Amino acid sequence: MVLSELSLALIDVKCGDQMNDLVEWQTAYREYKRRITAAIEDFASNRHRLAFALACNERALPNYAAFQRQARWGNFRLLIDTIDILWCDLINNSISQAQAQTALRTLDGVEPYMEEFRDKTFVPNSSSAQDCVNGIRYSLEYIMTLKTELIIHAALCNANSVDQHLESAPVSQDLLRISDVTAAMNNHMSTWLHPLMQREINAQFADAEFLGLNGDKSDLFRAFRGLVRQRQVSTLGFKVEPGDYSSNFGTAHSWKATGSTESGELWTRRN
Repeated sequence: MVLSELSLALIDVKCGDQMNDLVEWQTAYREYKRRITAAIEDFASNRHRLAFALACNERALPNYAAFQRQARWGNFRLLIDTIDILWCDLINNSISQAQAQTALRTLDGVEPYMEEFRDKTFVPNSSSAQDCVNGIRYSLEYIMTLKTELIIHAALCNANSVDQHLESAPVSQDLLRISDVTAAMNNHMSTWLHPLMQREINAQFADAEFLGLNGDKSDLFRAFRGLVRQRQVSTLGFKVEPGDYSSNFGTAHSWKATGSTESGELWTRRN
């Protein structure tokens, strides 16, 4: 059952009844969280979990790029280089905790803090760009700790980012440049049933299903990366533009891979 069907099965919203609206939203959110948590915990290996998190990271990347274009602040190149290296290491089964630790140290320099952009209006806002960085941080921290809850956080981070965006989005479609966003949402359930939210949650379940049906092989992760990148559109409906790859507005520079690798045994065993 896709999430749109799940939501409609759970929800009988009474117009104007805000308390009922909140309760139904909480019910739907708890069911989504329960199902995605179960799917993540059921993955065959740590590599599958990291692949799922990287897919979530990929869908958030264009949000950061869109923020960077408007704010003229950020380093999208660093983030996408980090994701590319993690994909390559995952496919080659050569995940390096040392490289993850190095990459983690660079993220603080590219994470926008809301108080620094509080007086400026950007779509998406700094919160969406911050969520993008945090999602990548969860993936890197997972490499170092193998704590499954970090992969769950990466999934929830994307869903929460959509929720916050819809609650704060201005009415102007021209400003948003997103065809399926109409206006600021008036209640929790209309946000939950919004096409952007449904697309993100359904993408998570589709990714979990793909990874759950296939074995622990490099060809699988290579094919999965290609599938993820075919989508191109972000959680908020943005796309990366060619200039985003070369722009760097004075934040931290990209880190260099050390070339060190560690035993792949850590990544093929089941927790």
